[in-house]
Amino acid sequence: PMDLRLPATEAPALPAITETERIGDAYAVIGLDARRQVVGLYREALARLGAVPNAGLASRRPGRVRIGGLVVTRQHPMTARGTVFLALEDETGMVNVTLWPDTWARLRGVVRRHALLVVDGELQREGEVVNVVAREVGPLVELATTVGGPASPDGVRQMGHAGMRRLG
Repeated sequence: PMDLRLPATEAPALPAITETERIGDAYAVIGLDARRQVVGLYREALARLGAVPNAGLASRRPGRVRIGGLVVTRQHPMTARGTVFLALEDETGMVNVTLWPDTWARLRGVVRRHALLVVDGELQREGEVVNVVAREVGPLVELATTVGGPASPDGVRQMGHAGMRRLG
């Protein structure tokens, strides 16, 4: 009989994976991370940019607001006459964002290319329901790096549906 045993080798010493790399890998493989929402990586930068966590919107008065988050859904219903609706999630919760037709026409390139966004708009409340009507939208990663925030983890670029594959 042939001897098919391989010689014993040692595993190479590899540097420890960073939290950013771990989250990026999780998003690349399964589209989410069970331990941490990706926007949490940018919370300090978002605070420096003046963005409010979504959980804080319920206690704010209606008016101007800046938020940041991951686009979970983008809807452009035929019955809405050109209005686009986003569900924007951060590590504290979800908020609905409305883009009127003129705003969508001006900003659709940014919204389509980036899954992580910073939204400047008007906070509106009707009973318990909170919405933000967008006035300006920008790429979260690009804006975050201007105030010392992290670059996008490579694996995170794979998240979202086909129309929202890029973050940075």
